[in-house]
Amino acid sequence: VLLTADRPPELRDNAANQSIDQAGIFGRHVRWYFDVPCPSPAIPSSFVASTAAHAISAARQGPVHLNLQFREPFLPNDPPPFPPATLVRRVVESVAALPSDESRALADRISGEPAGVIVAGQMEDEDDQRAVARLAHALGWPVAADLASGMNRVGACGAAGSHDLLFIDPARIPMAGLCLHLGGRLVSKRLAKWMSTRVREIIRVAPDDSRLDPDLSVHTRIRAGVESFVTGILPLLTPVEADPEFSACFESFERRVGDLLAPLWDPAPGAALTEIDAVRVARGLLGGEADVFVGNSLPVRIFDSLHGCVPSPHTRWFCNRGASGIDGNLA
Repeated sequence: VLLTADRPPELRDNAANQSIDQAGIFGRHVRWYFDVPCPSPAIPSSFVASTAAHAISAARQGPVHLNLQFREPFLPNDPPPFPPATLVRRVVESVAALPSDESRALADRISGEPAGVIVAGQMEDEDDQRAVARLAHALGWPVAADLASGMNRVGACGAAGSHDLLFIDPARIPMAGLCLHLGGRLVSKRLAKWMSTRVREIIRVAPDDSRLDPDLSVHTRIRAGVESFVTGILPLLTPVEADPEFSACFESFERRVGDLLAPLWDPAPGAALTEIDAVRVARGLLGGEADVFVGNSLPVRIFDSLHGCVPSPHTRWFCNRGASGIDGNLA
């Protein structure tokens, strides 16, 4: 890990003394490069912790360059104490790579949590989807499944049909002790906000090297395929009884939303069209095998909120989030 000191952005590219262009100076010859901003009370300590953890993880695969910007004076006369990082951050290569005592501790942490939730992100492999269903069944945890998770194909959506609506008011849901985020990124901003404010600990499992943590709230990141993670952790689990109040919150809300939406699936003749009619039409069309690509912006959010209400066990949902729509669907 190479740490280089650099000038602040206002002294770049304007002939300032003792300044050179060293941002990205090694090009593509490093495994990871990051331009670290100047120290400031406005920068949360969780950002520093997350960046350091990701750098150490990436350095296992090759050289890493962190370019550290500084603004004079480097230290004020009376420097404020640096706020402690409230999150313990680490990146684990896989469950199999952990020493036996650490893998057992991880399994005990997961199985000992009565108020846990599984968040299923984007997944394409049906083996991964079935593995998530097995894990949810073993733990007795509710599942909040993203539109692109494919959990509808294995019949284990849990609270997926209306999770985005549930998280409109995060305070209505009891605090979760642990969230397992399995798979890729999420469509729902509301779900992500709930995870960052109402969950005490987040463990994310995905096979790639990306730092999928925009809210800087992930405590442990496990670099592993979802199916291999579940296969490795299941034999070590000794689940405690799930908190009935926590699970009931998801289940009762799902039933209430189903009752409220029931009239919309059979509207009166001449009723005004709404965005939900797109979901209603999909309900009528999706009977057999189908691949559905949902456009960005509002369409993908509507289908993410209500796709669990569409009886589509043989449908594969696709979306291209890109930059959340500003780059188009096919860019």
